Amino acid sequence: MIAIAMQKWNLHERIALIVMRSIGTKPRQLILGVMIATAFLSMWVSNTATTLMMLPIRVNVR
Repeated sequence: MIAIAMQKWNLHERIALIVMRSIGTKPRQLILGVMIATAFLSMWVSNTATTLMMLPIRVNVR
């Protein structure tokens, strides 16, 4: 339920923007930022839901 609510409110886009703003836009920095964001979300949401939330971030980064 938490993951569905996060997707409804576009939290994955907000996370991506916050990561890019705070960590940087170089490829290595983006990977580090996504890893940190995934670990942070994994503390409260199941790993499967976290992975599904991070997929749109990966698709949008291209």
